[in-house]
Amino acid sequence: KAGQGARPVRRAVSGGSESHRIKGWDGGGPYIASWSVSDNRVDYGSVCTSYRVGSIEYRECRKGAKQWFKEQCRVKRDPALRERYCSAASGFSPMG
Repeated sequence: KAGQGARPVRRAVSGGSESHRIKGWDGGGPYIASWSVSDNRVDYGSVCTSYRVGSIEYRECRKGAKQWFKEQCRVKRDPALRERYCSAASGFSPMG
């Protein structure tokens, strides 16, 4: 089942940063995907910046993060977290 191995490493509800263990787009990894959160929104430019921009790891982490956001949008029951991840699922572009 997707997302079962995606246990939070660190979690912030309204601001700060989050880190989660995710699978890469290619099924590889796992990767530790981190991003900043402000006003319950993911800062798209901060996703996976712990990896060198342009590296395979960076690209796979960002693609995996997109899939992770989609999965969390489907499974979260907390309205604030659901809003955060559904917004990221629709607005985040791993290539941008």
